[in-house]
Order: sequence, then C-alpha cells, then structure tokens
Amino acid sequence: PLKWFLKEWREHLNLTQEQVADRMDTNKGQVAKLENGDQRMNDRWIAGFAHAFDIEPGRLLQHPDTPSADELLRRATPEQKRRVQAVIAALLNAS
Repeated sequence: PLKWFLKEWREHLNLTQEQVADRMDTNKGQVAKLENGDQRMNDRWIAGFAHAFDIEPGRLLQHPDTPSADELLRRATPEQKRRVQAVIAALLNAS
C-alpha cells in the first residue's frame, strides 16, 4: 500500500485539519479519516490535498523534508547535472 504523508504535510505547513477541510470543501472529520488511513485515497482526495497544500500531487507520497527532484538539481554541481542528464538520456533511449 502507498504511504500518504498527509498529516506530515499539513503540520509542515502549519495548517489545522479544519483549515485543510475548508480548502478542500469537506469537513475536519473527513480530513482526519484520510490522514489516519481510515478511508482510502482517490483522485478527488489526492487533487484536493495537493490543492490545499499547493504542491504537486506526487509530493503527497514524499515526506515534506524529502527534497524534490527540482530542488536536488538546483543544488547540484555542473558535473552532477551533466551526469543526471546522461542517465535520463540513457533511460529514455532504452525504452
């Protein structure tokens, strides 16, 4: 099963369950169920949380302290960036 980092993102952004619920046009109880895994995520909830947190939906599967690929590339040296580009090119050519 997938691990959704909903509570971690909410706390990282200093939001209450009620604030998130307001942004998602739902209620605090629904947010709590989703955070606790008592209800399964679906496309509607994924889009709602992503919108509420102002992040890409895929980031919900990463802890907020995990840097995004964009952030890692911004920190990379020019040589590291060249190596990353070579790996991506090789992967794209392999398919």
